[in-house]
Amino acid sequence: MCSASLAAQRGTTGWIRNLYRLPLDLLEEVTTAFADVVVANSKFTANHFRRSFPRLQSTPHVIYPGVDENEYQSTRVTRELAAFLTGRSGNLEKQMQDVVGSILSDRSRPMFLSINRFEAKKNIALAVETFARLRQEVGNTELRLICAGGYDHRVLDNIETLAALQSQAARLGLSHVTLWCSPPMYEPPISPPSLDQVNRAAIIFFPSFPGPLLHTLLVNPAVRALLYTPTNEHFGIVPLEAMACGMPVVATNTGGPLETIVDADVDRTGEPRARGATGFLLPPDPAAWAAVCATILGWDQRIVEHVATNAKRRVAEVFSVRAMGELFDEQTNRLAKMPPVSTAERIPALALVLVILLLGTVLGVAMLSLALRCL
Repeated sequence: MCSASLAAQRGTTGWIRNLYRLPLDLLEEVTTAFADVVVANSKFTANHFRRSFPRLQSTPHVIYPGVDENEYQSTRVTRELAAFLTGRSGNLEKQMQDVVGSILSDRSRPMFLSINRFEAKKNIALAVETFARLRQEVGNTELRLICAGGYDHRVLDNIETLAALQSQAARLGLSHVTLWCSPPMYEPPISPPSLDQVNRAAIIFFPSFPGPLLHTLLVNPAVRALLYTPTNEHFGIVPLEAMACGMPVVATNTGGPLETIVDADVDRTGEPRARGATGFLLPPDPAAWAAVCATILGWDQRIVEHVATNAKRRVAEVFSVRAMGELFDEQTNRLAKMPPVSTAERIPALALVLVILLLGTVLGVAMLSLALRCL
């Protein structure tokens, strides 16, 4: 009888979830209404907020997260890299330093970069498929794709995503290596691949890639573009980090990138028609992505420098720490000018919160009793 009950619940998961979420959602909505100012990190997030809380009168103010452009100055990046590499000890770690150093210093072969956590929802597979099509399209076997990002050995999604990407690369006939800048926890030490293996690899996977090394990749002129693959990302700071270094960004035409990237809208010759172009916004279609990557490879130095200037200027004007601070100052000044909330205004809201908490307690006890009957 208990199993039948659980089976029935599987068919009404939405109804059951809505039941126990009701008091929590109401509590969240009521307490959010107490805020004098609500801010969101993008227009996309602000729209999502309005759909989630349709009864709230407040309209979120957008304050874009900013990046510190000083982090990507060449002297600072060089200093950070040197400190990271000299801080290692042990034979295997030194071998890894040599391998990683050879990749970071290689400016002879054009590279594309993907920076994302190794999670299925980040759709890094799109970058791998794009890269395979690009190599076929341009016939250049020297091209390289680097996939770097966060990775946790305790998270199944990370483990499965990396394994799936490795299998995908092998299936597409792309040689690949996986480099761990730090030895994996709770696993025996693994010798890094030889320099010859690394040089022959078309794709390099860098799980748990440290910040100083990412900065080094972003300022490497051999990296032609960032492939930012997530769909409906609420904001996405990585495209801004690339743009701060003058790197064009290819991203899906969804979510936050619609607000950060200016689509180049190139003509037949590959010349950007859009004013202030910083990259490309496309559906998550590998064929379309490969086509614009080929366009980027065909850009002459004039276009490369023009797009780089646009990208750096856009970050400085709209997405810098300074720009973010100015918007925060504007909102805090508004708060300072607001009259204090009276006790009479607080009592009805606090009473409503207590009612919701009571309702949540009753529902919680009822669901707990139901669960105990099934034991």
